[in-house]
Amino acid sequence: MTPALEFAMIGMKASMDQMQRTGEQMAQMLTDNSIVQHTVDLMNESHMYQANATVVKSADELLGNLIDLFL
Repeated sequence: MTPALEFAMIGMKASMDQMQRTGEQMAQMLTDNSIVQHTVDLMNESHMYQANATVVKSADELLGNLIDLFL
């Protein structure tokens, strides 16, 4: 596994874990004023997950292109 791919996969896992924790906190604090901050945190983690998924996709395409060049 390439370092970029490994780093992106770690980032995706971290984002998924944080989204899970934030969702659990939101479910427990529906009447709390901090719901806005939790919503923003959840959206931020979603964007971070998407960015890391894009890195994984790009790394996969790059590796595919490199293999095509050598075959």
